[in-house]
Amino acid sequence: MKTITFTSDSDKKLSLLVGVAKEMGVKSKAMRELTDEEMGIPGPKVSKEQLEDWLSKEDGKSFELSEGFKIMKQNLATKLKKKNGHRN
Repeated sequence: MKTITFTSDSDKKLSLLVGVAKEMGVKSKAMRELTDEEMGIPGPKVSKEQLEDWLSKEDGKSFELSEGFKIMKQNLATKLKKKNGHRN
């Protein structure tokens, strides 16, 4: 039997989903989604599953790690500009 992985940013929701799965006899595990701040470096160690999920594309393919970091740096720079009141 395969194991179902539940992901959420809510610990209560994860607990409920894992409990329901257990009652139904389904193997499951909980994996809390990381916030943008938690994905930053330094920070908590990111699991292989979380990194693969972060790099995955909608078409089933994945970004290369270097491409993912490039996108992340661009997004962080944009957020910092907006936070500091810059439009461009």
